[in-house]
Amino acid sequence: MSQDDDFVIDSYFEKCIEYRDRRKIVVLVDSKKKAADQKEKPEYRIENNGQNLVAKIEVDDCLFPKDRKPQKCDYLVLVYFKKKEKVAYFVELKGKDLKTAIEQIKETLKNTHKHLTGFSFRCRISQSKIIAATNQHKEVLISYLIKHYNSNVTNVVPTELVKIGKTPLIETI
Repeated sequence: MSQDDDFVIDSYFEKCIEYRDRRKIVVLVDSKKKAADQKEKPEYRIENNGQNLVAKIEVDDCLFPKDRKPQKCDYLVLVYFKKKEKVAYFVELKGKDLKTAIEQIKETLKNTHKHLTGFSFRCRISQSKIIAATNQHKEVLISYLIKHYNSNVTNVVPTELVKIGKTPLIETI
């Protein structure tokens, strides 16, 4: 059995998996958002230097239809690290409305967590415009994760749970 065979993704996500492989760079951009300047479109990028197995799942417009509730984040990225750790990244690409971004991530967590057994959770918000209260918003989301999903975040350094940054938000795994 190969290591890839160990990375089982719940069938709940199957129809929305864009890819599942070991690509070196994962780029998430909301192509539906209109931006006067292409450089202002929010972007989240993972540099997969460890050649980990990565699955990109479209949440908004696939897992949950765009015109229906619940609120939802844009993407879910599942990573299976070679040391058998599984991490789910909830990603929202936003202009500047952090309060809405946090609600979208919370709702996505609430509606998907039962399908992510054995995964640690991380939340990422990439913004085209930064507002002053970023640290307060981080604390709100960190508190929410610890209160509601403690078993999914117990071995995670709190500063790694939530990252909010100006686009492009880049992370190396």
